[in-house]
Amino acid sequence: MARRSLPLALLLSVGACSSRTPPPPVATPAPAPVAKAEEGPLPGLEHLFWTSYGQDGAVLLQIKQTARSRNSCHVSVLRGGSELWTSERCLSTRAQMHFLSPDGERLLVLTREPEVNGPASDVELGVLYARDVLVRRYTVGEVLGSTSGSRIEAGMLHWLHNELPRDIPGGVRVTLADGRGEFLFFDGSGVPNSAVPQRMQAQPVRLSRGPR
Repeated sequence: MARRSLPLALLLSVGACSSRTPPPPVATPAPAPVAKAEEGPLPGLEHLFWTSYGQDGAVLLQIKQTARSRNSCHVSVLRGGSELWTSERCLSTRAQMHFLSPDGERLLVLTREPEVNGPASDVELGVLYARDVLVRRYTVGEVLGSTSGSRIEAGMLHWLHNELPRDIPGGVRVTLADGRGEFLFFDGSGVPNSAVPQRMQAQPVRLSRGPR
């Protein structure tokens, strides 16, 4: 009887094994969500998006402008990673050159090839801001004296030398098309050519806000 019951025991054992519930599948971890890329500028506003950098010793400065419309921008200045100041004004365009003072409080903006729409002496070459307050405009009459040495092509004034403007202590040195050098200081002095800054006498002019 023991020998006859052995196959039956084996059969029952095999049946029990085959009837076991298979283990649940191992759950596959869901892929990590991909960060959504920062949305780019709206069509027609690309020229109002720009970023520029400055340095004060080992401290890095950054100024960044974005735009919601042609008259509504957001400007932020970081110094060493900490926000220094912000503005809701459109201060410049991407095509212009930007120079940030070492303390991050002043911004010099120069136009490479300004448009000539009237008297050449009144053409604006650049502007100086104290944060978002306009403190000085630089025109052909005061920077160049005249357009001799420069050239006008297709209604655009070419006033800068191939050598790009460069940072100097307290300001920026620009090389004019005729080879002369001018010093534009962050305190508003330096025109005509002078190596010693002087205090600016003109009263600051606050920019008007665009339509809301």
